[in-house]
Amino acid sequence: MSGLVMALAAASLMTGAQADVEFDFETRWRYALLDDQFRAGGSDQALSGRTLVGLRLNAGAWTLGGELIDSRVYQDDSGSTLTTSMVNTADILQAYASWQDVADGVQTDIQLGRFTLNVGSRRFMARNGFRNTINAFTGANIRRAAEDWRFTAFLVSPVRRFPNERRALERNEHDWDEENFDQTFLGLHFQHALAAPRTRYEAFLFALDETDSSELATADRQLLTLGGRYYRAPAAGEWDFDIEGAVQWGERSETRAEPSPTRDVFAATGHAELGYTFASPWSPRVSAEIEYASGDDDISDADWGRYDLLYGLRRRDFGQTGIHGPLRRENIIAPGVRLTLRRDAALDLRVLYKAGWLASETDVWTDGRLRDVTGQSGRFVGHHLDTRLRYWMIQDRLQLEVGGAIFERGGFASDAPGAPDATTSVFGYSMVTLRY
Repeated sequence: MSGLVMALAAASLMTGAQADVEFDFETRWRYALLDDQFRAGGSDQALSGRTLVGLRLNAGAWTLGGELIDSRVYQDDSGSTLTTSMVNTADILQAYASWQDVADGVQTDIQLGRFTLNVGSRRFMARNGFRNTINAFTGANIRRAAEDWRFTAFLVSPVRRFPNERRALERNEHDWDEENFDQTFLGLHFQHALAAPRTRYEAFLFALDETDSSELATADRQLLTLGGRYYRAPAAGEWDFDIEGAVQWGERSETRAEPSPTRDVFAATGHAELGYTFASPWSPRVSAEIEYASGDDDISDADWGRYDLLYGLRRRDFGQTGIHGPLRRENIIAPGVRLTLRRDAALDLRVLYKAGWLASETDVWTDGRLRDVTGQSGRFVGHHLDTRLRYWMIQDRLQLEVGGAIFERGGFASDAPGAPDATTSVFGYSMVTLRY
């Protein structure tokens, strides 16, 4: 961080601005237990810790920001699914410079360096919340906003988390993260407020381009994702809705191996939700919703139909993740209902039910690691009931969160080749977060 201090001092001298410092600290610890998990491997557990330390130095229109992350996992079982989505010890999450200007009612922000990013609904590009590690990107991000519209454009390369070998992850070993400049991700996102209260529309385009390198085998994806969103935010005594969809096309290799056939991509995804918030104590909101993401119908042809979820979040729409998480935005049709209660700013509760069907009965159920290329195991993956309760014991300082989920296997998850014998998975966790 000393380099940031020196750079800010130089910026202060050039602009004549008074420098000020903002400091953030957060540490979060979660114990999770999974009985008879839906994957092969039996039960599982994990004690996950994530600590974030952030520093922002402001001098007039200039800001230099940095954030450190330390994510670790303890007490996990030998069959745990342990990846870099869980472990990233003592590394630089963000290190950037930004410039801000306001002219004629339009605010312009330009950010350069390594940073995290939330865009729109966060279904396509987001800073991870519940997950123990956080995606970071290196490049440029430009935002322009007025009273009723906002435009975001970014061109970045993802940061690869290291180490990525299981033995090193089990030991919480350290290795510096690195940019993957063989992959670039471009995004254009526009949001506009309409005359109707709390109602907006969004239009977006994302472009992903990647190639193999000597250190990393990839699927050589060249994908364009074009979509839009139309929504009305919830309010007491009012109906709300959220409709979002996108089509995806391009090409990719069938596998990461070399050589691998190139396949033409055409895929799609969609979200639809209708809710109502009652004007009564606890502000209960009930909603009906459905998720869709296409699958690949035929592994023998030259086309690829499975939707690629890019860098979006899935917990809000599909329920718990971490060592659990049976559903995601790939080869899925998932209708469901939701209930949320909020007593005040300190206490809220969510109950979510989703049923999952494969969009293509011959494509893979990604999280269950199962596939029946004959389609004879059917489509129904199972029932998923999810809960979460959050309570600020000290407002904005100390939060307790508890939750859990029950996943009841459907016909496909029980009958597909290689399916484990378990029928019902039970997941629970408790989490404490301290912020300063």
